[in-house]
Amino acid sequence: MEDLGALTYANWLSAPETDETQLYLATVDVFERLNEIQIPTDFDRLDPPHAAQMITPALDWYATHACTDAKNAIISELETVLAHVAPHPNTFALRDFHAENLIWRPDQSGLAKIGLLDFQDAVAAQATYDVVSLLTDARRDVDDHAVMATKSAMMRALSQDKDEFDAEFAAVSIQRNLRILGIFARLAERDGKTRYLEFMPRVWRHIDDALNHPVMTTLRPLVQDAFLSPQEKYSR
Repeated sequence: MEDLGALTYANWLSAPETDETQLYLATVDVFERLNEIQIPTDFDRLDPPHAAQMITPALDWYATHACTDAKNAIISELETVLAHVAPHPNTFALRDFHAENLIWRPDQSGLAKIGLLDFQDAVAAQATYDVVSLLTDARRDVDDHAVMATKSAMMRALSQDKDEFDAEFAAVSIQRNLRILGIFARLAERDGKTRYLEFMPRVWRHIDDALNHPVMTTLRPLVQDAFLSPQEKYSR
């Protein structure tokens, strides 16, 4: 624990002519280090049944017009997808790994270049979980080149081929972003924190991107039938 300063990735990247790809590639070393950490035995494990149930806020607070059977079908199919392409929650994951929780320290070297905030909800999750959290950021668009470079570096670090990595990334992304959509809806509607509505179109794009992967063939129509886009939902 130390004073890491106040220069978050988000702040640093708001300046012109900053190298976004450099900052995002630097996180790969952090992911590799996290992969080496022994997971505490009392950590929650995001196995397929648990991870699928975690999208309940989206079903309760966002897809309010969907019937119970439709909601149960989405959870069941998501569990099937995760069991097929992302079954192993065997990596130390911080969960909220994104630009506002990373401190950039350019005067440092190696792993010390990145300070980590907001790690109290760490879990055992899939190896791509924090990568998905970083690259499908709800609060900012990540440059396409930075996304592709980081994905390629992670594929090499995990010794995964592209098809394997992309399928796991899509499955984890749909789980994470559906949950986020529901939490943001709850914050806006129950707690009056309407600023979260502005992030929903971006989260929806991440969901749409994930649904376009071939592994989502069965899940895609279920989600599309149960969920309106934020523009449709909140323009009523």
